[in-house]
Amino acid sequence: MADFVANELVPEIDKRYRTIASRDGRATLGASLGGITSLWIGIKHPDKFGRLGGQSSSFWVDNERVAKAIEKLDPATHSFRFYLDDGVFEGIDDSRRINVMLRGKGYKVTYKEGQTGHNWTSWRDRLADAFTGLMN
Repeated sequence: MADFVANELVPEIDKRYRTIASRDGRATLGASLGGITSLWIGIKHPDKFGRLGGQSSSFWVDNERVAKAIEKLDPATHSFRFYLDDGVFEGIDDSRRINVMLRGKGYKVTYKEGQTGHNWTSWRDRLADAFTGLMN
């Protein structure tokens, strides 16, 4: 799916719409499994995406494949801006760990925690924070 988004969907969108057709002009963002997928797409295609976001990202999925990929990131090779958020009633230890890891590497990270759970209302309420965090 990452290859489809980067190699087929992005060029089609750039062709049809007035976009900022550069990695710095593109972001991926999703919630829950969509959050982890969005991060994975950006990590796999750093030439296409410079801003990566995940709301309540399921870092535990697939034996922490995305967390392990984030561990290997080198800011000297690929610069990214990250947005991450989580609700305190859904298990936030993995998001906190990823936040600390990314900051330790020198990446720009906007990280938010809410007194919320794992639901669309929570993600909606933090969506403006996500857009601001990714695009500032």
